[in-house]
Amino acid sequence: MKCVGGGRIMHEPQKKSLFVYGYSQRYGPAKHEQTVNLLQKKYPEYKITYSYEGY
Repeated sequence: MKCVGGGRIMHEPQKKSLFVYGYSQRYGPAKHEQTVNLLQKKYPEYKITYSYEGY
């Protein structure tokens, strides 16, 4: 198995909001667009955004 990058997810259930951001210091950023696509399938009613800024 290979790690393709990292990041974080901020979850605000009251707002039905997910924010994918950041990167791994060791592995660099993951492809947040792919993460968002997966999350949209699981949480279609959520607003899901992403940024490569932040740690």
